[in-house]
Amino acid sequence: MCSDFIDEWVKIGLPAKLKVKANFGDLPIEEQRKHCEKEAVNLSLINLQTYPYVKMGLANKRLRLLGGYYDFVNGTFELWEFEPRFSHLFST
Repeated sequence: MCSDFIDEWVKIGLPAKLKVKANFGDLPIEEQRKHCEKEAVNLSLINLQTYPYVKMGLANKRLRLLGGYYDFVNGTFELWEFEPRFSHLFST
């Protein structure tokens, strides 16, 4: 039962993997992994925007989303502000 949860949780990161493969597929696997980890953070920030109160907070500038990446091997921490991009999928 626990593996079902983990399988579904890992699938959430598939778009990050595909994006990294498309943009950084020529890099060594270790570099691709770091890009994928950071992109997974961005994916989580995108998912947060599905909550109405988060979307409202971003729209009225009362909330900012920050992403972070801790490289525990090198002891560094990278922080970035996530810029939400609202776009229309269809024109009317």
